[in-house]
Amino acid sequence: MDAAWILLFLFVAMFLGAAFGFGDALILIPFLTMVMAVQPAVVLTSFWGVLLNVMNAVKYRAFIDKPFLKKVVPIGLAGVIGGSLLIGVAPVAWIELVLGVFIACYVTFKARALARERLRAHVHGPLAPAWLYSGAAAYGFLGGLIGASGPVFVVILERTNHEREAFIENFALNSFLLTLVKLGIYTGTGLFPVDLWLVFLVGLPITYIATRCGQWLTPRIPKDKFLVGILVILAAMAIRFIVMACEGFLA
Repeated sequence: MDAAWILLFLFVAMFLGAAFGFGDALILIPFLTMVMAVQPAVVLTSFWGVLLNVMNAVKYRAFIDKPFLKKVVPIGLAGVIGGSLLIGVAPVAWIELVLGVFIACYVTFKARALARERLRAHVHGPLAPAWLYSGAAAYGFLGGLIGASGPVFVVILERTNHEREAFIENFALNSFLLTLVKLGIYTGTGLFPVDLWLVFLVGLPITYIATRCGQWLTPRIPKDKFLVGILVILAAMAIRFIVMACEGFLA
């Protein structure tokens, strides 16, 4: 029964991740932790996310921004190495707290973004290198540690005026490159949940189908209306993780 729930959550998360270009990990990990521990949830989500990133990167390859990626990928790789190495030793309560706070920040950011979309769009000025590199490092580090750092890179892409297809392409390609390093560390340190290998394999075609469906729907569904329900669910998940972390600290 748990496997059926895992695969259902996987389809929903990858569908939304493909439709909007990001958010699959933030959606999937909280649901997976209802039936498994945080660590295997992070690892499995990262493995499935590779296929999603590859498919998005291939579909929108005409919008790749090479100068931008040359700046953010190297420092992001350094961050993801550090975060991935710490996932095996970091206390569960701290991981839950970081994950809960991070999801809460994501909800806040997206709610503000939905409100701003009603205003006239404008072009941002150049992003200061310090913010660009700090964001890239934080994205890699949190991605390695909790597997769900998308909102950090969302801010960078939004501030550097990457819109729609360009947003999805450069998010996907950067995530793919960093995730390869992360998965190598997860595998080398024995973090892959081998007892769930069959669920993982079954999840691959589900990820493919969900991604194709999401890509088809991207230009057809208004983001603001589609994300309202997701934000409510994620807000509840953020509260849940923070409460669980506090209980862990007090135990």
